[in-house]
Amino acid sequence: MDTRMSEQDPHIDDALADLLREATPDFDPGFADRVMSGLAARQAEDADLERAMRRQFKRWVPLGFAAGLALAAFNVAQAGDGDSRSALEAALGLDPVSVGYAYSIEVPGMDITGDES
Repeated sequence: MDTRMSEQDPHIDDALADLLREATPDFDPGFADRVMSGLAARQAEDADLERAMRRQFKRWVPLGFAAGLALAAFNVAQAGDGDSRSALEAALGLDPVSVGYAYSIEVPGMDITGDES
C-alpha cells in the first residue's frame, strides 16, 4: 500500500478505513486497485464546492441560530428593566439624553439666539 498519500492528507486514512469496512471479505485479484479507485472517487466528491458548502452550512447554522437566540434573550432582558439607559450607559454612569435636554444646554458667553454676549 502506498503510504505517501496518507502522509499528505490525514482524511485519506479515515476514508480508506470506511472503504475497507464496506469491502467484501474475500480479497479477489485487483482488490487494492478497486479500493484506491473508490478512494479517489470519494475524494473527487469531497472536492465538489456545492458539497463542501452544504457541509459547512450544516456546521455553522446551528451555532449562528444559537447566537441569535442568545442575543434576542439578552435584548429582551435589557428591555424589561424599565430603565431607558443601555447597558453601556448604565455601566459608565451616563445620564439619559433626550431632545429637550440637548436643546437646553447653555454655552457660556452666548445668549439664546447664539450671539455672543
